[in-house]
Amino acid sequence: MKSLILGATGLAGSACASELASAGHDLMLAGRDQGKLEHLKKSLPGAGHRICVWDLEEEARTACQIVREFSPDSVIWAARMNYKLQRFADRDTDPGTSAGYTTRAIHSLAYALLPVQRANGFGRWVFLGSLVGEIGGPGQSEYMLEKNALVSMSRSIALEEGGH
Repeated sequence: MKSLILGATGLAGSACASELASAGHDLMLAGRDQGKLEHLKKSLPGAGHRICVWDLEEEARTACQIVREFSPDSVIWAARMNYKLQRFADRDTDPGTSAGYTTRAIHSLAYALLPVQRANGFGRWVFLGSLVGEIGGPGQSEYMLEKNALVSMSRSIALEEGGH
């Protein structure tokens, strides 16, 4: 099995990487910090693990091409969303200027990988989240916007692709 882990250097992502590598998966570790990715890669059992330095706020095209060539069976979304905690009424900028980059990134990734997973006859997507994504909280409007968009999009994709 091949697994892509987005947010691989975070606590949840590195725990997933350790478990999957121990189970014999070949991994593509994706995250913002090349040094941390290299360190994680060296700490894992098995060979053949790869890294992809990718900040979700940046252009996804190159990263998606690298990931598509890896052709993962499973995608683990453990990426942390970096939003400034700020009450909506206290914002000094339009939230639309920063909101949406995570949703755009996962949409680009799904567009790149779903055809490959369809052709392979198998694909699994796992999204990790926090309770804040369910109940909200002060200063969490942008986070809630993104998390709920991801939940809705993943449900729609699951219904559309469930037969493959």
